[in-house]
Amino acid sequence: MKRRTAKAMAELLVETTITQTERLAGKEIPQAEELKRKLKALMIEKMIQSAEPTVGEMEDFRQRAANLDNFLRVLVAPTMKELLKKLPHNRGGRHRALPPDKVNRACRDMAMLLYQGVEKVPACKRIAAKYAISRWTMKRYWGEYQKANLAAQATDLHKNAETRKTTGNKRATVARRNDADLKRT
Repeated sequence: MKRRTAKAMAELLVETTITQTERLAGKEIPQAEELKRKLKALMIEKMIQSAEPTVGEMEDFRQRAANLDNFLRVLVAPTMKELLKKLPHNRGGRHRALPPDKVNRACRDMAMLLYQGVEKVPACKRIAAKYAISRWTMKRYWGEYQKANLAAQATDLHKNAETRKTTGNKRATVARRNDADLKRT
């Protein structure tokens, strides 16, 4: 095939393909000009090696290029299915109703209400209403918050026990008081 014919066919095919793809996607393809240039060069090299098309074949090619959106849909759908299989899945688990900073704030508000003497269920309902989440979600957040705080307190107790071993009786008395306070709560 002559280089001029190959260039004309490649330009028609690439321009139509990129234009139709952008139209179907509803947005521009990033770096489309570079992609067009590379595709044209690749197609010209491949087409030069083939035989010169007849007038009927050229007309058929132009019609197919004009109806490329249907062809693209047929061509792209199986390719996209294969691509989707290779992409990683979404992380599992429950989606957070609140971001972590608001969860901490809600749990501190809950702790404050409990400190003020409000019963646990009404406090949970109040905080849930304030942050527009369900009572059960707030209860779950509160449980996670308590578990995290108990772990932090256990770490503090361990540190206190280490200082108790290394220092005198005065620090040991303070550490025993802290231990007793934790056992009461």
